[in-house]
Amino acid sequence: MTSRSVLNSAIGLAGAALALLIVMMPEARAACSDPAGMDVDWQACDLKQADLSYKILSGANLIEADLSGATLEGVVLIRVNLSGANLSGANLFYADLRDAVLDGADLTGATLDDADLTGTSLSGTIWTDGKVCAEGSVGACE
Repeated sequence: MTSRSVLNSAIGLAGAALALLIVMMPEARAACSDPAGMDVDWQACDLKQADLSYKILSGANLIEADLSGATLEGVVLIRVNLSGANLSGANLFYADLRDAVLDGADLTGATLDDADLTGTSLSGTIWTDGKVCAEGSVGACE
């Protein structure tokens, strides 16, 4: 075997190994410090007391995020997944939560005045008054 064919074989093996590593790598997640925007991935991020007023976060992943005490006035949260999120004491005045998922979220003491909950899934959500919403609740805590 010539040195050239050995080198070509080594390069081929290295390329195959790199391709295998790329395929096996877990999907990259956005950092909690990424700027607010559509489709941002802030899963399990600590966003306590954050001011996200009037931001557009449609399609964002906020599963199990801590938004306790956050200011979310006028924020657009259309089709956002907030399952298990902590929104206790958050200001959601005029928030647009159409078709969002808040299953199991904590809204204790949150302000929802004039928020749009059309199509929002609220199964197991802890409502502003501490009541737990029934399975299948959509648009209103039942």
